[in-house]
Amino acid sequence: MKKRDAINYIAKKYEQIKKQVRDIEKKYFKTDKSYHEDVTQDLFIKIQETIEKCEDEDCVDKFVDRYFSDDTFYTYIPIKNLIIETLRKEKFYVPLSEANTTGLIDYQSDITLPGEKSINDKIDVYVKGFMFKDKKIWELYRYEFKGHTLKMSKETKVAVSTIYRTVKRVKLKIKNKLKDIYYG
Repeated sequence: MKKRDAINYIAKKYEQIKKQVRDIEKKYFKTDKSYHEDVTQDLFIKIQETIEKCEDEDCVDKFVDRYFSDDTFYTYIPIKNLIIETLRKEKFYVPLSEANTTGLIDYQSDITLPGEKSINDKIDVYVKGFMFKDKKIWELYRYEFKGHTLKMSKETKVAVSTIYRTVKRVKLKIKNKLKDIYYG
């Protein structure tokens, strides 16, 4: 099947695909607006891009057979991801685990209870136990240069590769230490 024929074949299934998108949206995502037409258009753009990337007719045939043969569409995951992406753009993302709740769930930043240290304080306490060089490079990177490795290298005369490796090592140590606290 040629690329143009594949695109035309899929375009004939537009109403079926739009119905599938609408059904997924209604079942899993409780929103005030309806995004199924936008998501369907985005899906068709993705499909067209994928078909255009195919180098031969065999690749096109495999793609069409995999996703659109026998009136069975294996497009659930791409549709779900496109709906989530659309909702995130408008900051109305509702996690699938919360899909049956009413209304939208607003994003909340980390809440620190009274008497509890914030994550930044925990990081600072943990980093105090590091070797002098690692601690100093981390503090400069984090507080003074705010992640600007090249600027930090020029002003401190420390090689960019040294800064990069040190920061990477410190981040890994912090991640391993705090993942037990936050993720059990």
